[in-house]
Amino acid sequence: MDDERLVVLRLLEQGKITAEEAAELLQALDAGQAPPVGPAAAPAQPPAAAAAAAASPASAVRVSLLEGIERLLDSLAGVLGETRRYETVVEGSFSPGRRPVRVVLHSFNGRIQVCGWERPTYRLELVKEVRARTEEAARRLAEAMGRVTRGDEFLAVESERRGPGGMKVTCWLPQDLSCELEARSSNGRIVVEGITAQRMRLATTNDRVEVSGGRLGDADIETSNGRIVVAGPAERVRARTSNDRIDVIPPGGVAAGTWDLETSNARVTVALAAGTPVRLDLATRNAPIRLSVDPLIYEINEKGHHSRVVAATPGGGPGTGVQLRVRTSNDVIRVEAVGTGD
Repeated sequence: MDDERLVVLRLLEQGKITAEEAAELLQALDAGQAPPVGPAAAPAQPPAAAAAAAASPASAVRVSLLEGIERLLDSLAGVLGETRRYETVVEGSFSPGRRPVRVVLHSFNGRIQVCGWERPTYRLELVKEVRARTEEAARRLAEAMGRVTRGDEFLAVESERRGPGGMKVTCWLPQDLSCELEARSSNGRIVVEGITAQRMRLATTNDRVEVSGGRLGDADIETSNGRIVVAGPAERVRARTSNDRIDVIPPGGVAAGTWDLETSNARVTVALAAGTPVRLDLATRNAPIRLSVDPLIYEINEKGHHSRVVAATPGGGPGTGVQLRVRTSNDVIRVEAVGTGD
């Protein structure tokens, strides 16, 4: 009964039964019988069933216990099961048209990577890892984990989380293809490189988000406890994280667009293209704001525990050049000019 003992201990560890109930179950396993578990009493048995149980109580109780153990083993497959790996590859092409192609990639416990390449086709790779007691059960979990749908103007991976495991998604898109990208994961990094996106929504938890190269229109980036790095041009970026830093460091610096950046307990660094008109609204607590952008006309420059700078270069204002809003706490905000004219 080693497996049965392990199940009882796991249930106790997870708080699904009390220590008293666990002790009774372990004692019952030693004696070949089991008491009822949980706050609810067992329903009254029909007379015939009660008579059968009375005729062989140990046998009836043992059958009931084994049936319950089997169900518990299925529910605890993540602890007792074997890890299995499945790979899926999908290739195709989108029909040419003026409207942007919609690409939706949902995953969990795994990285999502989207790359632009020179080919006119797309390629999608899914790597799934699941834990289950049997091959059949593992395949069912893997099928539910990542379902692919596609058409002339869309490509989607929908993920249904069932039990332990995770899925990595890698997608290659034509680099000049105009798309609307939505990528969501949990506990996994999101990396986007060299694509053309009119709109982009990226969200994960407990890991970083990196965006580089390509051409971006409207970008919304969100994570928690993970770093955000943007190293490419964009028209509008809204970035939110916590307990980690935000770096906006495109080659040559930011030359245009509206940038709204927020984190907590971490620094924010922004590289601006030298000579670009800019309007700044920067605020932090318990840390300084460091600027190497000249000349600046200051409207507010507070010192002490709360630091805030609202300033602009000559010619910088609403609708021109770079609009930069930054909020953080307990760390530095750094804005510096780079590129020609350093």
